[in-house]
Amino acid sequence: MIRIKLSKLFSDCFSVLIHFLLAGGIIISSTTIFNLERRRLSMTITIISILLYAIYGILKKSQKCSQAAIIFVSLYYCFIILFFSIYTWDVSDIYIINFLIILPFYFLMFNSMTEKELQKAATAFVILVSAIGVMSILLFYGLQFKMIHPTGYYLSKWLFPPQTIGHFHGIQYLSQEGRNTSFFPEAPAYAYLLCTALLCNITVAKYHQKIFNSILVITIFTSASKMGFLAVGAYIVYAVAISPTSSSIMRILKVFLTITTFAIIFALLNEVMLEKLESHSAAVRSSHMLIEVQAFLESPLIGHGLGSYSSGSSNSVTSLLADGGIFLWGLYYFPIIGYFLKEFLLHKKIKFISIIYLGIFALCVFQNFTLSLMVTAYFWYLLLTEKRKKNVTEILQQKYSLNLH
Repeated sequence: MIRIKLSKLFSDCFSVLIHFLLAGGIIISSTTIFNLERRRLSMTITIISILLYAIYGILKKSQKCSQAAIIFVSLYYCFIILFFSIYTWDVSDIYIINFLIILPFYFLMFNSMTEKELQKAATAFVILVSAIGVMSILLFYGLQFKMIHPTGYYLSKWLFPPQTIGHFHGIQYLSQEGRNTSFFPEAPAYAYLLCTALLCNITVAKYHQKIFNSILVITIFTSASKMGFLAVGAYIVYAVAISPTSSSIMRILKVFLTITTFAIIFALLNEVMLEKLESHSAAVRSSHMLIEVQAFLESPLIGHGLGSYSSGSSNSVTSLLADGGIFLWGLYYFPIIGYFLKEFLLHKKIKFISIIYLGIFALCVFQNFTLSLMVTAYFWYLLLTEKRKKNVTEILQQKYSLNLH
């Protein structure tokens, strides 16, 4: 009896460790300064976390991929290898790792997970991002109010022109004045991680939402990212829309709050557009977008090669079209749009969260980082899977109300 309890305790602890390791790999190999400076090392950490999770799944023997998922991945490999072959494999090894290992693994991982396991993995991600958020707020304001001081300096080539910025032991950087960027090269990159974690907690983890959603929203505000503000505004509209109303007064307040939030969102969008048009970079951004559209029209199916136009781009829509044509654009955007249409047409449900993420992703150029690949794989999973799989124990418990533990 004691041996069984110890075995279960060890298994539970190892499961938690694996999920946090996966979450850490996703964060480190995303748009962090660590990843920009040590790309190969961060990708190695991610691959190690992938291999450990695969070994954990094999040892547990409860995780099996559906036949449909295996067929989809096989077809995916045929298309992606053909895509690389057209460019005679003249692409960076990072792209090869991303599309031959990272993306298909995450899809198979989601497909093999039960609903409970998926929730555990999402919870680990939310907790880790929230912990980073709390730490970054304390360090950011500590540096701002001179309670602590930079311990070193770093030449950021992400910024234009390149600038020397201070940092505190490599875990908090002063990448942009007056904005909390944590260990990211700019505020939008950090806000992208925070917004993704917020949407993850709303839809999958659902872990102490009042506490962790509040932490994530507050941290988004400290990043002073307009993209983050728009995402929070959209989240407020969503939260108000689904909240129960028990009286006519509450219904009126609900409508008033929704209209007010929409007005703030549109005002913020207008400010963003005016700022971009009046800024020095507006002409450069517009010119770059025009070049990307022209490049897409020259080669609409397969584009001009991975990484050809994404550097210096202002959005993922035109950069993906220029780099990889309809094929690469569809790889990212088709599952998001397809999942929204599937739920609306087949189940009469409006998946507002997918629209929020679509807007966030379109405004960024982070498609080549692990976080975006993970979310893309998850939307492919949602699109191709009608119901999340359950193992035999869960089915018996649900059907016969048996306590099997």
